[in-house]
Amino acid sequence: MASITFVEFADGNAAWKELSQTDPDLLITDYTHPGLGCEEMLQRLAAKKVKYPIIISSAFVGYSPELEQRIREQIRGDLNIYFLHKPFLVENYRKVLEAEFGIGLGSG
Repeated sequence: MASITFVEFADGNAAWKELSQTDPDLLITDYTHPGLGCEEMLQRLAAKKVKYPIIISSAFVGYSPELEQRIREQIRGDLNIYFLHKPFLVENYRKVLEAEFGIGLGSG
């Protein structure tokens, strides 16, 4: 099994600094985080034409399909995005990774 490295950032600015230089296998972010906003980051990633999957967890967007659609339209790019609505269990991440992106993590 391949090793998995997790990198955590304090805010969107620190995350963007890393993402502007490297392409991870997967990006998991929250819709509301300090620093560079999620929508601005998505627009920058679309301009960079990234191909890796992006999971955005959100209680805020989860209650508004219209907002989710507006976000997708504003990005102006072909990003591989999935909105994971809060509250959720860790098992929900596994299901999304397998069903939406074909990434299997195995059990446990």
